[in-house]
Amino acid sequence: WQLMHNGLHIDRDRRPDYFQLPQLRVGGEPLRVSPDLLYVNRREGKVAIVEIKYSQLPIPKTLWPNIWAQLWCYSHIDAAASANDVTVIGEIWGEQWSKGYGQGSKRVDGQKLICLRSSVRRDPRLPAYDRFFRRLFQIYSGH
Repeated sequence: WQLMHNGLHIDRDRRPDYFQLPQLRVGGEPLRVSPDLLYVNRREGKVAIVEIKYSQLPIPKTLWPNIWAQLWCYSHIDAAASANDVTVIGEIWGEQWSKGYGQGSKRVDGQKLICLRSSVRRDPRLPAYDRFFRRLFQIYSGH
C-alpha cells in the first residue's frame, strides 16, 4: 500500500491539493475534493479512502450519513474509479481520560488521550450505497 494523497492539512504553510471530479458537477463546475487519506495498492488494483472526524458526540453504529456522502464523492477520484476494488473507511476520533492511580502525594492523575472511537468500512460500489448517494447528490446539486 502506498499513500497517494494526504489531505489532513497538517502543514499549514502548504497549499492543499485537491482532485477535480468532472463527472460530479455543482453549478456546472466540477466538484473539488481532498480526502483525508488515499491509499493505493497498484499490484492488486485496490484503493482505500479514509475520512477522519473528531467528535465527542454519541456515534451511531453506522456513523453519520455525511461521512458516507463525502466518501461516495471521493470514490469518483480517477485512481478509485479505475481500481478493481475500493474500500471507504469512516473514522471517528475523540478524547478520553486514562485512569489515575496511587494515593496522596504519590497520586498520578489520568491524562487526556486522543483515541479511535469508531472505524467503519464500506464498499461504495454496492448498488444500494451508490444509488442512494447518487440520488442525494443529484438533489443537492440541483439536478
